[in-house]
Amino acid sequence: MASVSSFFFLLPLVLSLNLHLNPSEARAVNLIARTCNHSVFRNLCISTLRSDPNSAKTNLTGLASISIRQTMASAVNISSQITNLLNTTMDDPNIQQCLSDCSQSYIDAIDQLIDSVASLDNKSYSDVNKALSAAMDDALLCQEGFSVDATNPSLLRDSTNKFTQLCSNALSITNLLAGSAT
Repeated sequence: MASVSSFFFLLPLVLSLNLHLNPSEARAVNLIARTCNHSVFRNLCISTLRSDPNSAKTNLTGLASISIRQTMASAVNISSQITNLLNTTMDDPNIQQCLSDCSQSYIDAIDQLIDSVASLDNKSYSDVNKALSAAMDDALLCQEGFSVDATNPSLLRDSTNKFTQLCSNALSITNLLAGSAT
């Protein structure tokens, strides 16, 4: 009985939410949902794409571009975080070395992401995937540097995890594009 009353309570709410969307917003929400259903990190995919105002009026290629650019923004933020950590006085030379290595890894990741945008523009989806995978590998390489010495937990673990999830989402979108191009 409680489930029936819950249904009748929620039904008007759901219907009213759908009535407030214009047709293009509804299509965008639907495209984002369908696209992100193919992603391992679905919630992050949806929130990332919806956070960009251009996602309401784009197609699958546009969503791929948004995803890659958001991933690049994350890499730039992490690179800045590393620079800030390097500029603070840290007594541990191992952590300094890890951060220095991570700095280079994220510079390489940003370069890969720039290449992936160019490849996307050229519809060279296999090159996009190679560049995205390389960017993800760069971040994982950074993370590995901290795991060599168990006494040094990664200062960047959460940021790196989110970055690799963004890369994974961008890869899943690009794979959809590659599949629709054949």
